[in-house]
Amino acid sequence: MPSKNTLQTLLYTAISLGIVAALIYTVNYAELIATLKTGNLLLIAGATLLITTLLPIVFSLRWQQTLHVLGHQISLPLLIRLQLAAFPISKFSPSNVGDLMKAYYLRQSVPYQPHMGAIAFERMIDLIILFLFAILGGLLTGNHAALLLGAGALAGVLTIFFGVRYISGRTANRPLIKKIRSFLVVFAQFTDHPGRALSIISYSLTAWLGIFTYIYVLFLAFGAPLSFLDVIALQPIAITIGLLPFTLAGIGTREAAMLVLYAPLIAQPATLATGLVYSVFSSVVLSLVGIPFLRYAFSNHRPHRVKEIS
Repeated sequence: MPSKNTLQTLLYTAISLGIVAALIYTVNYAELIATLKTGNLLLIAGATLLITTLLPIVFSLRWQQTLHVLGHQISLPLLIRLQLAAFPISKFSPSNVGDLMKAYYLRQSVPYQPHMGAIAFERMIDLIILFLFAILGGLLTGNHAALLLGAGALAGVLTIFFGVRYISGRTANRPLIKKIRSFLVVFAQFTDHPGRALSIISYSLTAWLGIFTYIYVLFLAFGAPLSFLDVIALQPIAITIGLLPFTLAGIGTREAAMLVLYAPLIAQPATLATGLVYSVFSSVVLSLVGIPFLRYAFSNHRPHRVKEIS
């Protein structure tokens, strides 16, 4: 009998395919195919190659700084291999198992729970940066929807963080509370290393700017007259909606959000074509690139020892 995770993955895949099919039907299949055929293939291929090279390196540099804060030093080439190995798992699993795999591989030298707390810190920084981009883009373009959605989402994230922090200090020592407290200890370590924290933030900014630039280039490749500021304002909202945990890697929900958000600006076939190509890149291309490294990680399954920083 298939495992629970397998059944979840199949269910999320079916939901994603169903949403995409409905979107194609809504937009008009013939117009979508015509838009895809007239797209600038050379521009799309070049941009995909650049972003595929950039993201694993930037994410690995950020991870290296995170491990430095925890008191551990590890070589960049190994981190890049593990980051690439995590892509197939992260994209085709119902939860972020890729991060668990990375922490498991290094568990002998980097305690598992603090490592996961540090990864949670990275994810929180990602969300804050996304919402700040939406706010900035909304201000610069006069897009009130992006401004309000970004500000509301940012307020929500900060409220949850400080609420959890408040509750954890006033609740009995239950197992979940103990885990939350261990994560908060990790957050405190980052405030003690402002230089490292700024490096982590700068790498996150670089990664998101690279993603937004890639999406902007895709719009241009499909002939959409769009400004880069529009992408900065609207794409963070679409990406955040794609994080909802009932589709495969956000496929379907992200494209649906893009169709709604960009509707006043450009034709729907160009928006859907851009969304679908981005999904192919983020889910298929990155996973294919990572498969050889995934085999490496599992064939060299013994935990890796890293050098501790005194």
